[in-house]
Parts: sequence; structure tokens; C-alpha cells
Amino acid sequence: MEDRIDRLLATRPGWEYVPWAADGESGYWEFMPSERGRQGHRIPTTILNTDRHPGWIDVLPAHSGTTPAPIPVAGLAGLRARLGEFEAVR
Repeated sequence: MEDRIDRLLATRPGWEYVPWAADGESGYWEFMPSERGRQGHRIPTTILNTDRHPGWIDVLPAHSGTTPAPIPVAGLAGLRARLGEFEAVR
């Protein structure tokens, strides 16, 4: 799954791979333009691999303050279909 996400996001502007997750965990992708929102600096939209549901992908919306609940995504097809939505949140 990680390789397929990499192939999808590596060519899209604004997405950066962060390889230094906690020990024993995979890296993750961040949408850097979402880091600067209307309220200033915040945690950017983040794509994480997960085993909490069968789609294997969670999206953590850009935020400052309390961490929002992750949005479960239905696999790579679901991510591809919703990327415009996730990239529009600024």
C-alpha cells in the first residue's frame, strides 16, 4: 500500500513524504500548503497507513489545537477520488 500511495502523491504538487515516524511505524505524507491556514501555522493534512479499518488509509485534516478524528478512506481508489477535497482544505 505504501508504494502505491507513493506513486500517487510523489508527482502531485504540495505533498511531502516524512520518513521519520516513531520506531516501528511507517512514514507518512503531508500536504504542506495546508500548514498555513487562515489562523496561521498548523499541523498540515496528513495521510497515514492504518490497520483500524479495511481501507488501510486515514487522512488527518489540517488542524491547530486539538487533534481531529482521522477520516477513514476506502483504499487507494478512495484516496484518489477524494484528493481534490483533501487538497482544497487550506
